[in-house]
Amino acid sequence: MKLGLAFDIARRAFVLAMLAFFPGAVLLWLATTAYKPSSEIFSIPPRFAFTPTLDQFRNAFRIFDIGSLVESSLLIAGGSTLLSLLLGVPRAIRSPARNIGWRCRSPISSWPSAWFPRSPR
Repeated sequence: MKLGLAFDIARRAFVLAMLAFFPGAVLLWLATTAYKPSSEIFSIPPRFAFTPTLDQFRNAFRIFDIGSLVESSLLIAGGSTLLSLLLGVPRAIRSPARNIGWRCRSPISSWPSAWFPRSPR
């Protein structure tokens, strides 16, 4: 194996490892913070060894009405999904049937046509 190719493979592996490490470290920090007692969350210096507790979750369920928050999130997610299906499915069905390709006639759907090249006929 040539030295340049080996260096390129090592560089790519290092970049991929860093791209995986940093988000993973942030998610691990968030997950461990959820189970720390309040006194240890903001302690200086930070403590990495702690006794897990569910106090943060008990406080969240006591302070907030989690049921209504989940209900509103599901309503918004469902509404946006239905709206996108309502706008997208008729366009997807109509476009190939009329053989118009990426040439859009509706002003609402004309702006994405600049992102993609015309399809070959």
